[in-house]
Amino acid sequence: MSPATVNNRPGESSSQYEGGAFDPELPRGRAAGRLSISSGGLRFDTDSGESLTLPLTLPLDGLQAKPGGAAGRLFFFTHPRHPERTLHTADPAILKDPALNRRPGMQQQLAGLRRKRGGRWLSVAAGITAVMLALYALTFLKDPLVGAVAAQIPIEWEEQLGDLAFTQVTAGGRLIEDEALLKDLAKITDPLVAAVNKRSEREYNYEFHIVRDPVLNAFAVPGGKVAIHSGLILAAESPDEIAGVLAHEIAHVTQQHSMRQLVSTLGIYLLAQAFLGDMQGLMAVILDNGSYLLTLKFSRDHESDADEVGLAFMRDAGINPRGMVEMFRKLQAAQEEMNDAMTEDVEEATGTEDLGIPDFLSTHPDTGARIEAMQKLLEQSEADESAYIRFPLDFRKFQKRVAQSL
Repeated sequence: MSPATVNNRPGESSSQYEGGAFDPELPRGRAAGRLSISSGGLRFDTDSGESLTLPLTLPLDGLQAKPGGAAGRLFFFTHPRHPERTLHTADPAILKDPALNRRPGMQQQLAGLRRKRGGRWLSVAAGITAVMLALYALTFLKDPLVGAVAAQIPIEWEEQLGDLAFTQVTAGGRLIEDEALLKDLAKITDPLVAAVNKRSEREYNYEFHIVRDPVLNAFAVPGGKVAIHSGLILAAESPDEIAGVLAHEIAHVTQQHSMRQLVSTLGIYLLAQAFLGDMQGLMAVILDNGSYLLTLKFSRDHESDADEVGLAFMRDAGINPRGMVEMFRKLQAAQEEMNDAMTEDVEEATGTEDLGIPDFLSTHPDTGARIEAMQKLLEQSEADESAYIRFPLDFRKFQKRVAQSL
């Protein structure tokens, strides 16, 4: 606070400083007021203007000054001849008061207080700067840092985590292990995988499975295991649509979306350690969170990324990318139809599983907006329909055999 200006005799300070005093003569031993400097010494006057029994002053000769209070923001003045009395102010302007600085011995004391105060402000400024840099790093640099750490994770670790999660989700004889059906599925996946391996920097050993489940869904786990539900196969109208869903799921693997989600749960210290090459803490987190993958819901950005990368995989493989869009439209329509038909009585009587709600959409949100985005991407890269491959597969016969295996 700026010092107040008063009219004093020549040679005296013209400033007053808000502050206080401790002295047995004061009510309750302390009072708030103002400090001023005159030839008589450093003087204290109460805010109320009450007259004091004795003038509360400290002689300037022999006056001692030291910091105190929270963060050293108060300045205390004492004198050996008045040990019972302490005057104080938080106004730093007193450190430059000309009347005080002219007194022998005071100039050095006040200069020391100014240096300490400057050092404290530098420390505070440095602390604030460090906090701001940390917040900046967490806000703007965390995603690139997470991506850099995920890229360092060995594929073997991803396979270990993915195997654990896949075993849990497919337990109870849910997998259809008909070799002929899996060979037919491979006719759809082989050209897709060939294109993926050419584009992706990480080479996974992809495995494709059919899960005996009427719910419209598909999923992939780290390491390359991909599964599609029988319900989704039976809902499709072409192998292009099956390829579209699988391309989307493969993109989650190649872009390491699951691993990025896990890595992002690390504290900044472990994240920095992993970035510098110490992966032990990260490995512990990964192994402890296998079951987390079963309830994982990808972010909007990850879903959009999987859509775009999946479409690129399909184009590279010569598969009609409209298959992805058409399947998403079917899933969206099924979701809307079920939402319209479902009532609380039906839900209580049958459960959502019996209604065949397309879980693919419940774990892949914002479908309508994503379909629009995919449509725009397709418009930018239209191709002659005859340029796309025809799968060497009797698709209706394939679907019939899947239905017979349920």
